[in-house]
Amino acid sequence: MKKTLSLAMAVIFAFSLAGVALATGTAKKAKKMTHMKKAKTYRIYGAVSAVDATANTVTVKRKKGEVTLTVTPKTVIKVAGKKATLDKIVAGDRLYARYEKVKGVDTATYISAHTAMKKAKKAMKMKKAKKAAAK
Repeated sequence: MKKTLSLAMAVIFAFSLAGVALATGTAKKAKKMTHMKKAKTYRIYGAVSAVDATANTVTVKRKKGEVTLTVTPKTVIKVAGKKATLDKIVAGDRLYARYEKVKGVDTATYISAHTAMKKAKKAMKMKKAKKAAAK
């Protein structure tokens, strides 16, 4: 009787472990299937060569050529560290952007633009010249 009871307990224990193992494997497969792969994020630094507000694109010139980024409503845009819109970015600005390739299109997720230093220095010289001429 004791042997039969111990055998029955061993069989029940083995089946319970097998059930847990199967459930864990199924849960892992289900989790893998529900999560989509994240798109690869690219980064770019360069000078803005063109901005097209109607097409919602920014073209960035860099050493290896130009890249045209599409801007969506989800794109975070900052100009000089402050939140801005696409129309605040102008050609000649220095730009850092993160983007993803979505269905073959380079789609910007984050854009940070700053006025180019040469442009800013030239503007300062012009202001000083105007002040000197007004005196």
